[in-house]
Amino acid sequence: MAFKDCIVNGLKDGDLTPEQAKAAQDVFEQREALHKNNMGDSAAEAKAAQETIEILDYDRLHKKRVLLLQKSTQQDISKKLFGQEGYRGGKDPGAGAKALIAKGDPFSTYSNVEARQASIFGQFQSQISDVLATFRARGLGWHSNVNTLHDVVRELWGTNTGNSAAKEMAESWSKVGEMARQMYNEAGGAIPKLDTWRLPQSHNMVAVMKAGQEAWVKFVTPLLDHSKMINERTGKSFTPQELDLALNEVFKTIGEDGYNKMKPTGALYTGHRSLAKRYMDHRFLLFKNADDWMKYQESFGNPDTFASMNQYLHRMSHDIAMMQVLGPNPHATMNFIRQSVMKDAQELKLKLQDQSIVTRAEENLNNMDELFDLYNGSSYASADHWVPRTLQGTRNIVNSAFLGSTAITSLTDLGFQKHTATQLGIAFGPLFKRVFKNLNPLNVEERGKIALRSGLIAESWIGLAQTQARFAGEMTGPQITQRFSDVVMRASGLTAWTQAGRHAFGMELMGNLGDLVSKSFDTLDPRMQKALTRYGFDNASWDLIRQSELYNYKGATFLRPEEIRLATHMPKDQAQELALRFLDMVNTEVDYAVPTVGLRAKATLTGGTKAGTLPGEIVRSFSMFKNFSVQVAYTHLWKSMSEATLAKKAGSLADLAIATTAMAALSMQLKEIANGRDPRPMDTKEFWGASFLLGGGMGIWGDFLFSNVNRYGGGLEDTIAGPVINMANSIKNLTYGNVQQLIQGKDTNFAGETLRMLETYMPGKTLWYMKLLWQRQMFERLHLYIDPKYQQRLNSMQTKYLKETGQHYWWRPGQESPDRAPEISSETLLTQ
Repeated sequence: MAFKDCIVNGLKDGDLTPEQAKAAQDVFEQREALHKNNMGDSAAEAKAAQETIEILDYDRLHKKRVLLLQKSTQQDISKKLFGQEGYRGGKDPGAGAKALIAKGDPFSTYSNVEARQASIFGQFQSQISDVLATFRARGLGWHSNVNTLHDVVRELWGTNTGNSAAKEMAESWSKVGEMARQMYNEAGGAIPKLDTWRLPQSHNMVAVMKAGQEAWVKFVTPLLDHSKMINERTGKSFTPQELDLALNEVFKTIGEDGYNKMKPTGALYTGHRSLAKRYMDHRFLLFKNADDWMKYQESFGNPDTFASMNQYLHRMSHDIAMMQVLGPNPHATMNFIRQSVMKDAQELKLKLQDQSIVTRAEENLNNMDELFDLYNGSSYASADHWVPRTLQGTRNIVNSAFLGSTAITSLTDLGFQKHTATQLGIAFGPLFKRVFKNLNPLNVEERGKIALRSGLIAESWIGLAQTQARFAGEMTGPQITQRFSDVVMRASGLTAWTQAGRHAFGMELMGNLGDLVSKSFDTLDPRMQKALTRYGFDNASWDLIRQSELYNYKGATFLRPEEIRLATHMPKDQAQELALRFLDMVNTEVDYAVPTVGLRAKATLTGGTKAGTLPGEIVRSFSMFKNFSVQVAYTHLWKSMSEATLAKKAGSLADLAIATTAMAALSMQLKEIANGRDPRPMDTKEFWGASFLLGGGMGIWGDFLFSNVNRYGGGLEDTIAGPVINMANSIKNLTYGNVQQLIQGKDTNFAGETLRMLETYMPGKTLWYMKLLWQRQMFERLHLYIDPKYQQRLNSMQTKYLKETGQHYWWRPGQESPDRAPEISSETLLTQ
């Protein structure tokens, strides 16, 4: 009986569903058409039938495996949320659900998506440390070795460039690409191994749509290797007509961001497919050679190959983390969590006769949804409209104008590092030395490679740094304005300081754990034992981990995730899970030591609004410069308040306050000197109140303790509104306001207001080592040239500071040179 007849009979007899029959017929026809090129009709039919059975059997087994993984994940989540050994933060329904998405919950002992993504990305980067070191962003953020990078691309396409380093880096990339594919599939995905895959394809949707369908198809067609692009329907190479139709479909997919392949549904979390086949579409276009691939990227993709590599690994780690924590279909799991929590809440409501339980459950679930949307990108709308893109670009300009001295403010990191080290039982002295050693520009690549191979991410090495997000929020919008912000952060030293602190703490923690492998779990320092327990480790898992080989670097030993992953004394999948969980701990503790804005702080400040929309961008203006204080509340304050007794809570908070306030006091005095003033008297409650708030990340509010303006020159209402709104108001006054004055016959001050706009919003004008020169040598001299009465305003400024804080200027406003050096004697510091 012909195989097609078997399919028809199976459908008639009810052994196959219509969907199964259609799938079997499609696969059979594809395989039969492929084999008829090389054999007779009967042989081709027989071979196609055999392969169809094998393919459908694999597909059936894969679907069964995905269903089992999904079911197992949901059972595991139920234990975490409702089991006796699950969430420890009380019985409030849904409280533990948020801890599955966002890191930092001190009551959770299970992995979360946010921390796991960083761990997987760090694991990927550890495999290509030489690539990252060679092509890292240098100086003010530009990449070098472009020719070598092109050689790497050519080596990937099989061209012998004669560049041995490029060849080795191409091999490293191929290995990490395969590692990512395997991890994706192990988590429930289904990406086939393709010998023709070289590099990820990126498409600039705006550029593609701007060119139009006809021009884009005409451009890409001659670049493709038609012989290797097989039509799934026929099993043969595409005919010109077939390829044209297929490319038109690709164009639509790019333009609609894949939504043309989705079917509408009435379920919650609509518009999402299972992650199992997400990356299939990205492997359709096969280019003839490296030069053709680079030509396409230059016109319609991302011409920065190094950035494309890192973006691909970031996307893969993003999706793998979701699948590992939430199962192969995370959106289905989110529905399951919601239904389970609401069922639990309804039962508790009836049992306790308390309607507020359901209300609190809804609030927790809504917060969970906000966190998930932020992580998954659903909170980012397209910003093609000029209004949101203008607001995004304006935020970047404001960052570049206002955050040039943030490197001095971030000295408080040392206070957070000391507090975090104390909670782990780590000595602060060696950590302090390692931080400043990491700032030494000598051997920076060697130190960076060691950190990368240990799973610590090098944010400053990969494209535009995100350092300013610690203080000002996410960086989006036109790339040129992102570059302004990034260059200022690098020039100020904040990028280097942040990276030095994060790598130093991560390495010190792994070094400390390396020193502890000889001890059993029960004999560890109680503080470290408590920390390990918080990340889900116990006696058994610690015994497995401490049997791993230690990494030795210049006589110092480290317990690293890479050696745990490669350990042979336990099953491979168990070793991988323990390595990732170990890295979850390291990365999360690094975030405590050097606070960086996470999902919780973002969700609190943005309130579920979407970036790229007008309301979303207005909200993000309100939240600028408030991110850091919210993040500190979600990390250190929450962690301290989770202590078991009132005495321990108070002790933790006191240790945090002392450590950060001391460093904040130093930071404030250095800023005063950078502003041309002597250090402030330290015997006043205003000084220590401001230091206390600055140490907690709330320095902008501390300004109002001793003045009616903040450090950027605005009042309380300006601080609340946010700098973007204030900038828009300044532009309105400069343009519309002056026109109104002119019409009414009033005097205008267009020149002075224009100069003040430039003075306020010029990128880089607050760089701590240049701001005083800019102020005295350019802006004040121009103001005096425009308005001779401006000197009165400068004199009033001196009087104001002398009256409010008792400070004198060592370089007086309006003077071309300083009168003397800053007065920094101990007598001056304590009694003016």
